[in-house]
Amino acid sequence: MLPRVVKAGIIAVKTNGFLVTYTIILRMKLVYQTAILPAIAIFLFSFFYTGTGNPSSKKIKEHYLLLEKDFITSAKQLQQDIVTGSERKLQEDFFSLRQSYKKIEPIIEYYFSFYAAKLNGPPIPFFEEAESDVPENIPGGMQVIETFLFPHRTADNNALKEQVDELVRYAEELPAVNESFEFSDATVFDALMEEIYRITALGIAGFDSQTAQNALPENAAALQGLLEYISFYKEAYDRQLPGKFDSLQQHITAAVQYLSGNNNFNSFNRAGFIIAYLNPIAK
Repeated sequence: MLPRVVKAGIIAVKTNGFLVTYTIILRMKLVYQTAILPAIAIFLFSFFYTGTGNPSSKKIKEHYLLLEKDFITSAKQLQQDIVTGSERKLQEDFFSLRQSYKKIEPIIEYYFSFYAAKLNGPPIPFFEEAESDVPENIPGGMQVIETFLFPHRTADNNALKEQVDELVRYAEELPAVNESFEFSDATVFDALMEEIYRITALGIAGFDSQTAQNALPENAAALQGLLEYISFYKEAYDRQLPGKFDSLQQHITAAVQYLSGNNNFNSFNRAGFIIAYLNPIAK
């Protein structure tokens, strides 16, 4: 089967890096095998292989696992503070939790879609195509927890604790779970490209931060996470596309700085941000 990165890449090239329909990208899991697969495989190997016998994708997986530990730590901190923590402390814990999640979001969404729904699914009942025997999934995860803490903490402490306990349980399961797709350089780049589209179409719109309206700092963390992952390919970029990594680093850093300096959710110029910052990253 042809990796998703190929189809997504073709769409991105045809649109010159501009926003494409998020649903098409995210729901297009795989395309059928074609005659160009061997050539693509050879190209990807020659581009990403570092000559050290240790592919960049392996280093990225190790980095992801370290970031996942940070996420677990943040979740446990929130769990611990539920009993005695003030409203402000719990909200700060939640912001820290969300930012740690955003750095692992591209990996979770791509390789562990079941856990993506459990950790950061919509706060409403939903249906899963892969679970046709289940009539309805009860919402849970950070978006549900957010409704207990914003704009003010609710009095239902037991329900909040139950949600956070479940979040911690799923977070702790993740390191031992095998990914749905092969963890390779090709699929890693596909996951990172999907994250750019996710930020563009959903992230800066506050899709998963509707009550707290903390989407802009969260997406700054998501972009910073992207840069951390891409940095593992600096050697390959410098060898095959001199100057490209430096340009990409500058674009991402500028986007993070813009989000940090323009963090009013209601007045944020989303169209301008997409054109000036996100589109150059996606090209």
